[in-house]
Amino acid sequence: MTSPAPRSESYHEARMARSRKTFQAMLSTATMTLLLAATAGCGYVRSGRWDGDPGNWERAFGQRKLPPQWSLVHSRCWRYPHWSYEGGYYFQVRVAAAGRRSLVQPDYIRLDPSRAGMHGPCEPRPAWFAPKGFAEYEVWGARQGYPNYRVLIDPQGSDVFLMDCLF
Repeated sequence: MTSPAPRSESYHEARMARSRKTFQAMLSTATMTLLLAATAGCGYVRSGRWDGDPGNWERAFGQRKLPPQWSLVHSRCWRYPHWSYEGGYYFQVRVAAAGRRSLVQPDYIRLDPSRAGMHGPCEPRPAWFAPKGFAEYEVWGARQGYPNYRVLIDPQGSDVFLMDCLF
């Protein structure tokens, strides 16, 4: 007596081929989804330079509104087409006397104006940014973590200039 014949090789081969095709389709879909998400979130898609754009404050600080008693005068933001975040900003704001308390944080240090320039691949300063020259302003910077972040305060008026360059 002979045992029943196993299913033919062609049945198993066809089943394996379908499984392979299904796996390849899933892998292809997952890869394309991942690439699309990575591309959409990086600087290649979201790069540019924006002068005076109403969305600049949110681009730089992630907040739609300026702090109370602040008004925006000029702005420039930029982002380079790079896989990591490379970009920066310049802002001129007018701050009422009562709003100046929020300008200098405990982790800021006063800087020598002659050493207050930014370092790295940063956009050149616009003509409206600190037009008197850095020596005429109180210059503050972050103690750690943000080597190019600067707050320039006009001691004679209400103008404040903010700048940073990240790379």
